[in-house]
Amino acid sequence: MNTTTAAAATVAASSPAISTSTSTPAPYATLLLIRHGETELNARGILQGSGVDYPLNDVGRAQARQLGERLASARVDLVAASTLHVVPGLEEISWGEFDGKANQNLSPLMDAWNSGDFDARCPGGESAAEVEARALPAIRQLLDEHGGDNRHLAIVIHGRLLRVILSSLLDGVLDRMHTYDHRNTCINQISVYHDPAHRSLPAWTGRRAPSAARQQLAAYRFEAVCLNDTQHLTPLTTPVDPATSAMSPQHS
Repeated sequence: MNTTTAAAATVAASSPAISTSTSTPAPYATLLLIRHGETELNARGILQGSGVDYPLNDVGRAQARQLGERLASARVDLVAASTLHVVPGLEEISWGEFDGKANQNLSPLMDAWNSGDFDARCPGGESAAEVEARALPAIRQLLDEHGGDNRHLAIVIHGRLLRVILSSLLDGVLDRMHTYDHRNTCINQISVYHDPAHRSLPAWTGRRAPSAARQQLAAYRFEAVCLNDTQHLTPLTTPVDPATSAMSPQHS
């Protein structure tokens, strides 16, 4: 069982919400974006992209159990992960030739992304812009097909994909992608509001405009309720993790 499946299977066994939004009107949907449990490659600081499928380690399995216990009384209407509820487009980034290798290989790429060049990529891999372009239509499909009545959609995914999605949905662009910390099994709860009359995003004043994929989500508004929430973890399952550093290239 792979990392997203293991965590998603635990969530799937749970069935009202982690926190209740007080916004009026009620949200159209709630996204629960969850990072998978720790793997041995995570613990060793090794890149784990779409080309590497590694099982959870003992800590990761304990994290998944604690996540399941927390969500046991939560509302979860749908669980999506790459091999449980198949959602093409929500795979982790491909690091190409760097998959399975140590993080120091990514320093030039991180520098490029942090300077705003989101088309930069590893040899044979994907850019952040390409990940955004394939992931956002998948999010839109989930909302279009399964949203409404504030349905709670849990999506268990990998770290770099999580950073791309959070930055794009909440900020409109990828400029703050590196600021989204993400411990293993963290919960990111996003309230989603829907107004079909909104056909484009407001005039943009930043250094770059939202991507075409982000513009396609203009009818949806996204508000963070909680980010990187790991209240369910105990000290033994929250080791010092370099992946939580905002500037770290660790991703999955």
